[in-house]
Amino acid sequence: MVEALEKLAGQSATGFIDWTPDAAIANIVGNWPSVIDAARDKALGLLPDPDFEGIVTEFMRENPRPQAA
Repeated sequence: MVEALEKLAGQSATGFIDWTPDAAIANIVGNWPSVIDAARDKALGLLPDPDFEGIVTEFMRENPRPQAA
């Protein structure tokens, strides 16, 4: 994920990452299911993104940086 973010948005984006473990976040994420049945989603035509680069690219397209004055 970080490699894709840095490739597309640069070190200025990845420089904000704080690698310090956060117990509150670990508790939330630790309770997420490890396997999800997405059969209904697929039947409705909702497919997962193929890779993280696609997610970052779509975010950047939908949220362009304001141009400097």
